Amino acid sequence: MRLPLTKSVIEYIPDFLNKEQSFSLFDYCMDNLPFEEHKLFLYGRHLIQPRKTCAVGTDFFYSGTKLKNAFSLTKEFEDIIDLLMKVLPENHPRPNAILCNY
Repeated sequence: MRLPLTKSVIEYIPDFLNKEQSFSLFDYCMDNLPFEEHKLFLYGRHLIQPRKTCAVGTDFFYSGTKLKNAFSLTKEFEDIIDLLMKVLPENHPRPNAILCNY
C-alpha cells in the first residue's frame, strides 16, 4: 500500500518480516536501544511525546524535532536495510537512519 505525501511517500509492506524475525528484532531493540521521551511544541504548548524514540544511524529530524544519533547502525539494522533495498526501486538511495518508536 502506498501513501503519497507532499514531500515523501509512506510504503506499507505486509509481512516484510516474518514472525520470528520481527520478535527477534523487537527483543534486540528493547535490550539495546536507549529509548528516550522527547518534548514537542504543538499548538502553542510544550507536550511530552506519547512514545519513546531512538535515532539509529545519523541524526534524525521530524516534526521540528532533532534526535541526535543515539545508536549506530549495527549488523541487525544493516540486515533490515538490506532487506528493504530488495523491495525498493533500484534508484532509491540507501537509508542512513532509522527512527525507532516504543
